[in-house]
Amino acid sequence: MQRMPRLCVAVLLPLLATATAYGQAAQLAHGDGLRANSWELLAVEVPAVRGGATVAVRDVRGGPSITRPLGDGATRLLLPLPAIDPADLPTDPPRWPIYLSIMAPNSTPRTVRIEVPLPAADSAAAPLRLALPQDIEGLPAPVAALGGPRPELIHLSDEEILSAPLLLFAAVDALYLPHRLTQNFPEERAAALAGVGVRLLATEDEESGLAALRRLAWVHVPRADGSRSTDLWAFPAIAAPRPVPVNGALTVVPGLLAPASPEKRTRMLVMLLPAEALILWLLAASIFRRDGLLLAVAAGLMIGLAAGNVAILRSSAPALLRQARWVAGGGGLRSEETLAAHATLFPQEVSEEAPESELFAPLWPSSAGFFAQTDLRLNLDQLTDAGQVSRIQADLGARQGFVSLRRLSLLDNSFRAKTLSDVSRLDPATSDAAWWIIAGHLVAASAEPPSGATPGVLAAPPFTDWLPQHPEFAGNARAWYELRFSARNRYLLLAPRGQPPRFLTLSP
Repeated sequence: MQRMPRLCVAVLLPLLATATAYGQAAQLAHGDGLRANSWELLAVEVPAVRGGATVAVRDVRGGPSITRPLGDGATRLLLPLPAIDPADLPTDPPRWPIYLSIMAPNSTPRTVRIEVPLPAADSAAAPLRLALPQDIEGLPAPVAALGGPRPELIHLSDEEILSAPLLLFAAVDALYLPHRLTQNFPEERAAALAGVGVRLLATEDEESGLAALRRLAWVHVPRADGSRSTDLWAFPAIAAPRPVPVNGALTVVPGLLAPASPEKRTRMLVMLLPAEALILWLLAASIFRRDGLLLAVAAGLMIGLAAGNVAILRSSAPALLRQARWVAGGGGLRSEETLAAHATLFPQEVSEEAPESELFAPLWPSSAGFFAQTDLRLNLDQLTDAGQVSRIQADLGARQGFVSLRRLSLLDNSFRAKTLSDVSRLDPATSDAAWWIIAGHLVAASAEPPSGATPGVLAAPPFTDWLPQHPEFAGNARAWYELRFSARNRYLLLAPRGQPPRFLTLSP
């Protein structure tokens, strides 16, 4: 008879586990496989929660948790999640194990493990991921006429297109805007989406055209055979760099990832410890004459002094912030990027936030560092007194830190220079000097930029040799060079007084 309860438990436990996961599922929002070292988009289905809830996802192998609020009665939610080392995931069948957590008010948080199904491995080139409104079922005719591989479609609601966190679009290559959206589509949102690496696609007709978004520098989309489409347009001409979760070049940016060191106030407090101890000893010796009592009181005072100083050190040593900033642009789009590295001397919680109009994402120098950082949370759509924000919170240990990327993208038609004749209208009053950056070498902008790696360019100093001569913005320029420079492009470098350097990618 005693075996019956144990048998019931053995039978019921799997059933209870299945019941816990019932109604909760996650799958990729697109039909192609994971792209290594990229942000992917998950479509999560959960039971409706009265009063709303917060949903979080995290890779089973480690890494940060990404959270978004779920509205009252809603059952579907899109969440971004970094895809790191997809080759290490189970392949029989292909799947991505994740943790899905639901946190509702006045309820115990629930966490279940879900196996996200993955498409079979395909050696073909990654197809274009095209986001479009839900009311467009098939492939838009102008896009289909381009030829080439059939795009993977990601259907989004109008609300998601207009207001979803920008990091959701880090997994999207292009967004198709039908006429009903282009007529009232905010230019600020168009610039923000383009800054994530998304190209906006739209068509022009006799009735409306693209007049509502005329400030965007639209270009014709080339067909697969090299000819230009007459009715499909794109913005921007050159796609902005796509945010990646891991960027190994962070390790070569000087000082950005160095552990926190004691600041002046902390060092002064430590240096005063001997003097404080001597004063306490003399004070105790003047009051207590018996050796045993004096020793006991002095020991207690020393322990209290040590504990008090440690408490003061922990509370007065905030996280150290190091930043690298630059402005980059081209094709009518200007992006102001900031790398912020937070490092702590003592264990503490550190947080950083950015408004919904900016791309905001954590960044790691290695896959090992990504999976080790399990105490970092990225909260999207968090409501604060300042409005809707994205917030990173991290429980850091002693001499640990994290790096975040912020990108504010704006429309700026002055960032469309092709030749020297355009340099004069690019901040002529604030620029101390201007240089062309070609094949990693610098040429003074006193003539038309040479094309390609000509002998004149190769004779010019390399960019890395030139940096020490300009310490006023060498740190920012070095960070841009390690993270953004491409030898295939030509750049115009402007050095505004008292501002981060500006790097213009020349339009083709």
